[in-house]
Amino acid sequence: AENGFRQRLDNESYREYAFAAQLYAGDDAVSLNWLADMASRAAFSSTGISAEQTISALDHAKDLRTKIS
Repeated sequence: AENGFRQRLDNESYREYAFAAQLYAGDDAVSLNWLADMASRAAFSSTGISAEQTISALDHAKDLRTKIS
């Protein structure tokens, strides 16, 4: 939101927000969608997230943050 895109709405899922934001993400849309999928899984799935997936998600988030700031 600090870089020109709106904040996620309270009633908006991570997936819906990523779908709206991907128009602004350019080449990073794939990473954004992957990260949104992982966030949704972590928030709503009853299956566990592996340590490797957690580390990968953190790396994706850091990479996106670096590119948009």
